[in-house]
Amino acid sequence: MAWQVLKIPADEKTAARLSDALMDLGALSAGIEHAHAGTAAEQPIFGEPGMDADVWHDSLVSALFDAEADVEVILAAAATQAGLSATPSHRIEV
Repeated sequence: MAWQVLKIPADEKTAARLSDALMDLGALSAGIEHAHAGTAAEQPIFGEPGMDADVWHDSLVSALFDAEADVEVILAAAATQAGLSATPSHRIEV
């Protein structure tokens, strides 16, 4: 079976809301990672020693869909559900 992966840059205010909305609307999985993971700009979180941050300021929301899903329509609905005024920039990998 083929898959589609939706990737959306998001800030700390919208990443979790988008991820939750995508799951509500049929994503097979969704996750949030640091947009700069693996680079010198990576920001550690989750209680690492000496760190106060509990969310990334620049995140990347990734959601997995089957090949037949209309990801553009789902993203528009997720943006509305998450309280965004417009569909965010994104890319779809197949």
